[in-house]
Amino acid sequence: MTIRSNPRIVVIGGGFAGMAAIASLLRRLAAAGTKADICLVDAGPGHALIPEIPHVLEKGLDIYSRILDFSTLLQGTGVRYCQRRVIGLDRRNQQVFLADDEPLHFDYALLAVGTEAAFPDVPGLHAHAWPVRTALDAIQIIKALRRKPSSRIVIAGGGFTGVELAASLKGHYVTLLERQPSLLPNMPARYGQYAHDFLESSGVDVRLSRHMVHVNASTVYTDSGDVPYDLLIWAGGIKPPHWIKESGIACGPRGYPIADSRGRIDGHLFVAGDLWQLNRPYAVGSLQTAETAQAMGNFVGRVIAAYALERRLPQPFRHSTRGIVVSLGPLRGVGWVLTPLVPLHGVLAGELKRAALFRYRQRIWHRADPKRHVS
Repeated sequence: MTIRSNPRIVVIGGGFAGMAAIASLLRRLAAAGTKADICLVDAGPGHALIPEIPHVLEKGLDIYSRILDFSTLLQGTGVRYCQRRVIGLDRRNQQVFLADDEPLHFDYALLAVGTEAAFPDVPGLHAHAWPVRTALDAIQIIKALRRKPSSRIVIAGGGFTGVELAASLKGHYVTLLERQPSLLPNMPARYGQYAHDFLESSGVDVRLSRHMVHVNASTVYTDSGDVPYDLLIWAGGIKPPHWIKESGIACGPRGYPIADSRGRIDGHLFVAGDLWQLNRPYAVGSLQTAETAQAMGNFVGRVIAAYALERRLPQPFRHSTRGIVVSLGPLRGVGWVLTPLVPLHGVLAGELKRAALFRYRQRIWHRADPKRHVS
């Protein structure tokens, strides 16, 4: 592999993995006294704290209070920010194709773009449901709620996102649909049962083992009855962006890039975050958390730096999550810390989740502006 004296590194995606990778790269290159031309490409205006979307919806907060402008965050680092949408990638010629702009050339590129909503083949669902994957999605949902404050809300999907949204919107008339026989199907049954009992006691209509068959502008038709709605939110499956497979990148059956144990797809291309499908901690398949995405980004940043500096590569990626907590409104939560064998629920779980989000927000905002107030 030919090494440039000032390698061009393109990081696609400014989420938890992408920002962690940039910070990792900067530390290691600075320690070696080496410079690189690092460019962050993201279609959004800033680093969005996606796990806080339910809190924003619950409190009616300004979503922009949970978005940190990339230009501010990267000020003084030497990292360039390109606010463009990626539409493809040419591995052979080492180019990233952008919408409405010239291609970016790279020596190393990191795919940290995350995932997008995957709608099942249910007629009308894609046309009428709002996904909740990005800050822009949250903005649209907030606008819809303001137009009709007493909305009948149907949330399709009883996983992490669906449960947290249902808890945050319980002041409305909320129906939560899940096709599995329990909520939080990627966790042991007792966690889902606790969430189920809490939501129902809070007035949420939880309907399990419900399969949607058709959706129109006012009703979700299931195999066990019809559910009228004013606002339909899709909190179900996810998938990689279509351009990844269309760019000729080797992918698995579900369209995720195939990478080695260091996040390397090939000599110049790497992956981190939700797109890197490892055997995640606690054997729950493609369990994605912000904590794991940060760990992956930090690690792959080390790997890219090692290639750029011709240094010894780190050992293969290993990460043991410190816990998973699902928020159940402002005061409660359910999950586990250190080991899934010991459940954690109630006020203590909720406090731990809020503390973790606050620490991250404080750390990343302080990095951009030490005088900024964090709330």
